[in-house]
Amino acid sequence: MLCAEASLTSWVEPVLDQEDCGSCYAVAGVHMLSSRWKVHTKRNDAEGFSINFPLYCSDFNQGCNGGFPSLVSLWSKQVGVVPKRCTGAYYTSSSDQCREMVGKLGKKDEVTALIEKKSSAAGHKNSLHLTRAERLDAKYEAGMQEFEKCLSEEESKSATGSLARVSGWSYVGGYYGNSNAAKMMQDVFNFGALAVALEPESDFMYYSKGIYRHTSAKTNVPWVRVDHAVLLIGWGEAEEEVPAGNTKGALIQMSDSHSKKHKQTQMTKYWTVQNSWGTEWGESGTIRIIRGENESGIEFQAVAAYFGEGDCDNCDGNKEWTAAEKNTDARGTKEHILDYVRGVQQMEK
Repeated sequence: MLCAEASLTSWVEPVLDQEDCGSCYAVAGVHMLSSRWKVHTKRNDAEGFSINFPLYCSDFNQGCNGGFPSLVSLWSKQVGVVPKRCTGAYYTSSSDQCREMVGKLGKKDEVTALIEKKSSAAGHKNSLHLTRAERLDAKYEAGMQEFEKCLSEEESKSATGSLARVSGWSYVGGYYGNSNAAKMMQDVFNFGALAVALEPESDFMYYSKGIYRHTSAKTNVPWVRVDHAVLLIGWGEAEEEVPAGNTKGALIQMSDSHSKKHKQTQMTKYWTVQNSWGTEWGESGTIRIIRGENESGIEFQAVAAYFGEGDCDNCDGNKEWTAAEKNTDARGTKEHILDYVRGVQQMEK
C-alpha cells in the first residue's frame, strides 16, 4: 500500500521558465526522462538531459510551436538522449533548427579558424568574402566538434561505456485514455515523475496557492482536449475548509477561536505538479491539483518512459530492448545521435 504523501522534489530538475516558447511538452517530457534516469541510477545528483536537443532537432514535434510529451519519449528512444551540458543552457528561438542549435556550441576561436580555412581554400584574400551560408557552415562544424567531444566524454565516464538509452515508453495503463490516479501513483513510486497534460482554465494562470480545482474532465470518452504539459512529481493530502453545501470526503468540525462559529473541513487529496512558468508562479513554480477527479484532464493520458529492461509491461510497438537488441541496435548510441544530427542539418540547409 502506498503512503498518503510522496514527493520527488529532490529527484527532479529545477523549475524552469519556458519563456516565450511553446515548449511545455519538451520541458515536461525531458524533465520526466531526467527524473526517471535519476531514480533508475539511484543518483539524485545525476545530470539531467538536454531540452534543446529534442526541441530543435526532433522531426516529431514543432519546436517552439508545440508538440506532445509522448512523441518526445518515442523520439528519445529512436534517436537518443544527451546530457544538458552537451547542448548548453535552455534557450528559446522561433526560428532556430537543429543546425543553428549545434552552431551555438562551437568555441569562438574554433569558428574563427574554420572561417579562415574556408576563406583560404576558396582563394579569398580575407574572410570578408565568405557568404553567410559559408559562415554558418563554419559555426555548425565547430559546434559539432564540441558536441561529439561532449558525448565521447560522457561515454567514457559511464559505468557501462555508453550513453543513457530509453528502453521503452507508454501511456500509464498501457494505452491512451486508460490511466487513472492509482496507476499513476504506482508508476511514480516505482520509476519517477510523469509527464501529464491538461486543459487549464483562465484561473489556472493566476494560481498562487492551495489545491486547484475547476472542471473535472470525463474519463469515459475516446479523447480529451489538452493544451499544456506539466510534470507530476508527487501527491499528498491537506485539510481544507468546506464551502457551505459542498461536502466531499472526511469532514472535521473545528472551533474558531476568534468567533463562536464552527468551520467544516475535509481532507483533500492532491497531486503535486511542477509547471514551467518559473518559480514566481504558484507555490515556488508548482501547483497542487485535486487528485482522483481527472481535474482538467490530468489523469487521462499520463506519459512514462523507462530505462530498464522489464520496467514496462505495455510499452510502445518498438517494445523494450532485449539484451541482444542492446548489442546490435544502434539507436541511442553516440554514433547514431551524431549521424542523425548530420542528416537533419543537411535537410535544413
